[in-house]
Amino acid sequence: MNNNTVEMEQNNVPDNMEQPTAPQYNPPKILTRKTKRLIFYSLIVALPFLQFLIFYVYVNIDSILMAFRVTKLEQGGYVEYWDFTANFIGVYDFLVARQWKPITVAARAYLISFFTSGIFSIFFSYYVYKKFMFSGLFKVFLYLPSMVSSVVLTLVFRTICNSVIPAMYYDATGEVLGPLLMTDPNQTFTMLVGYSIFFALGGHILMYTGTMGGINESVVESAQLDGVNPIQEFIFITLPLIWPTFVTFTVTGLAGIFTNQLGLHTFFGDGAPTELATLGYELFVWTKKGSIVGNSSDNGLLLSEISATGLVIMAVILPTAMGLKKLLTKLGPSVD
Repeated sequence: MNNNTVEMEQNNVPDNMEQPTAPQYNPPKILTRKTKRLIFYSLIVALPFLQFLIFYVYVNIDSILMAFRVTKLEQGGYVEYWDFTANFIGVYDFLVARQWKPITVAARAYLISFFTSGIFSIFFSYYVYKKFMFSGLFKVFLYLPSMVSSVVLTLVFRTICNSVIPAMYYDATGEVLGPLLMTDPNQTFTMLVGYSIFFALGGHILMYTGTMGGINESVVESAQLDGVNPIQEFIFITLPLIWPTFVTFTVTGLAGIFTNQLGLHTFFGDGAPTELATLGYELFVWTKKGSIVGNSSDNGLLLSEISATGLVIMAVILPTAMGLKKLLTKLGPSVD
């Protein structure tokens, strides 16, 4: 049969006749879509969860268990046994002996800082964000101290308060003014709060201006076309969009009441005035000393009591911070 005959036979095949097809292989579905999504989600959260287990649970497990142990010095040496209340009672006795000043001093500092730098930084950040006169220069002046070592800033600030200002006061009035960081505890507290406020402004302004810089320009331009002035723009556009950042600063600042040192250790070392010692400073100092036995009301906090204090702080701060965050989010300005 020649090639022409084959072509004629192929051309005579009817159009409606089905051509044979190779069988298709359909692999069995081992994983459903829901299972794949669950695996993907598990892999995403595995790293932070593992980090939490290693760097919090594993690292702090001894410290957590220490809060429920008591060490006594007996004739045969140190004896350690379980006691689920003794360390917490010791912390309470310590705070009562100090008239709760380690907490009240830090709370006063937080409230003053909140109503000064916490509020002022928002307005000044808006000033910088709108690029008003000398805004760039002010931004550099306020943020530059954050780039310098805290030890250097402390030495400069202490020299200014204890030497420069008294010398200038004497030249102006002829009267002797004592060191501002040593004599009167109230005066020293004011200087320390001023130090904390001034050098915290740089970080706040940097965060707020960064958040404001992410605001969609079309929203601002649309509002300006509608005749909105800078004050209305701040109240109805800028403030609602930066409100989550404000909530974050407020909540973290509240948690810092129990850990804030007010720079006391940098200024005074382990010998800060008792009237100004915050709870964060007390915890730091007594952790350095590392006492395991003694009377907490007279000699300070023991290591086991410091561990108990950490658990109490976590138990107080966690629900308080979550409640405050929820309240501020609910009462704050709406983006809509």
